[in-house]
Amino acid sequence: MKSGTGKTTAKIYQTRDLPLAVSKLWPDQGSTPGNVGVCLSGGGSRAMVAAMGQLRGLAQLQVNGAPLLSQVKAISSVSGGAWAAVPFTYAPPDITDETLLGGYVADPGTLVLKTRRFCWSRRARKPEALDYLHNLNLGRIVSRSRFSIQSLIVHSLLIHVLHDVPGRELWQALMAEHILEPYGLYKPAGEQHLPSTAFTLNAETRAEAVAAGVAEEDVFVSDPGVAGRMRRPFLICNAAMLADSPDEVRHPLVPVQSTPLFTGIVGEPAGVHARGRSVGGGVVSSFAFNSRLHGVHQDSVHVHILRPWSLADAMGTSSSTFAELLDNGYRKLRDDPTGTKDSVVKQLQEFEDGKRIPALSRSRLFDRDNTPGPLLRAAQKLSRLVPEYTYWSPGTPTPDPELGRSDFADGGALDNTAVCAMLAYRDIDSIIAFVNSQDPLAPTELGVVDENGVEIADSRYHIYEQVPPLFGYQPYDPKLGYRLYRGDPDPHRPQYEHNQVFESSAFPLLLQRLWQAQGRERRDRPAVATMQLRVLENRWHGVPGRGGPGDELRERMTVVWNYLGRVRSWHAQLPAKVQRFLGDFDDLESGDNFPNFSTAKTHFDSEYVNLLAHLTAWAVADKAHREAYLNLFVQAPSAAS
Repeated sequence: MKSGTGKTTAKIYQTRDLPLAVSKLWPDQGSTPGNVGVCLSGGGSRAMVAAMGQLRGLAQLQVNGAPLLSQVKAISSVSGGAWAAVPFTYAPPDITDETLLGGYVADPGTLVLKTRRFCWSRRARKPEALDYLHNLNLGRIVSRSRFSIQSLIVHSLLIHVLHDVPGRELWQALMAEHILEPYGLYKPAGEQHLPSTAFTLNAETRAEAVAAGVAEEDVFVSDPGVAGRMRRPFLICNAAMLADSPDEVRHPLVPVQSTPLFTGIVGEPAGVHARGRSVGGGVVSSFAFNSRLHGVHQDSVHVHILRPWSLADAMGTSSSTFAELLDNGYRKLRDDPTGTKDSVVKQLQEFEDGKRIPALSRSRLFDRDNTPGPLLRAAQKLSRLVPEYTYWSPGTPTPDPELGRSDFADGGALDNTAVCAMLAYRDIDSIIAFVNSQDPLAPTELGVVDENGVEIADSRYHIYEQVPPLFGYQPYDPKLGYRLYRGDPDPHRPQYEHNQVFESSAFPLLLQRLWQAQGRERRDRPAVATMQLRVLENRWHGVPGRGGPGDELRERMTVVWNYLGRVRSWHAQLPAKVQRFLGDFDDLESGDNFPNFSTAKTHFDSEYVNLLAHLTAWAVADKAHREAYLNLFVQAPSAAS
């Protein structure tokens, strides 16, 4: 089987019969006191950079003689959070964590806006230099001009024309080239530039992939067993699949997890796949996810792999909302080819200057009049860039040679907090939920309405729309406030209505604690709140009940919520020049809305990348508020582990 394609054997896991636990999947993981899971929310480049800083902060703090980050049990990530989590988990061991995540700066007053007065070698060693990023730093990816939406539009047309990459795989190919290639995690197959590699956990599970026919050099491992390298947590990368509704009323989004060991739908959502069979309740070895099923034998299946499920596929589907932005760009090219021609030519010139276009390929990109006709014509034809893969349900495996393909969506379109997926693992006792939203906490005109239609006092605070559904509440409505999903025949954002994992009564308390923690309107401190929460059973996401009457797991879940926003005590310590660069602290639109940049903004200057990462790292590791995180790692593991 060449490059992992062809007939082979793979494992299946019936998740409805086998409750998930990281310690059972990875018995040799090592010590994870407190059994802490970290959730990195989505939000494009903003979420990626914020997550880089938060991982840096956890790497800076130490307890039990080791960095907190090395003791985290699992990372659940989605969209922009996955842009940080995937390369962090799989980057080669010879790339240091300080290079990858950047150096921690305890004193914001030492940050330097411009460093031209330093010689290059000295400048390269200074984490305080805001205009410098190491080439292998995660933030360097989004600081490159070619990561702007306009450049990504042209780049996608380039690889479509030059390498015949299908529209349904263009976004995944872009993710591979921009985010994975710098770390050697992208090996395109032949001329088509599609990923040909698989990913897994360690040497033992790599041997299983090799036995199945994937070349050893084409299987990346997250746990290489290299001395001196910080152990990575168990990775969960979240996407969604568009299923068919049994009643054909609408198409529900169902959650898809990609991990080093398996990919699939661990819960049992109400939906069917392309041939009308139930989805969910099972997963398959990740390398075999995009396959056709030929036979079933106990806990293994015989499949024909169309192309190995790769890191680019996991990360690309997790962030595929951005494929829609590309499609919008194509629409502009279709509607106004003359007006947009100059911008395409300019972008092509940048690709040529950067030697990203082979010299012999120029004739394939320009007409005789030196206009980029082939690209404009390609934009006329391209449509529907949503990722598409062949899906059969490992929960109810049935060979079907006529099985069609299913559309996959951004994981953030279903649960952009990445919390639901983490709660599916019963040996996670504590969660750090980093909510890196573009929406700062703010006062509102209305508050939380209980099941009796009565507004709850001290609850008039706006929070990112995907947090309320975790408590059974709909996103904020300016005319109605926060309403419960339960009993509402016409809910707002119905795609979130299956996301409740916490008791509704805890939602107003979360709003109050975050608002008070940040110092209300003054925003003096990081918005961090620790809560003990009962977890409600959620079969849609495969979440077991916890901490309530009759629940198998008796202890409540400890959740540390960290909500992205401005912090006056950090801002006040910055040098005057840096403060002027960010603008008026009390004007939330200054500094391009720093740190709550728009999700649609994909490219940041290095100064903004560094400032955002320094803020989020400091908000974790500074002595004034580090205890919330340190306390999680000194608890004894529960009996569930």
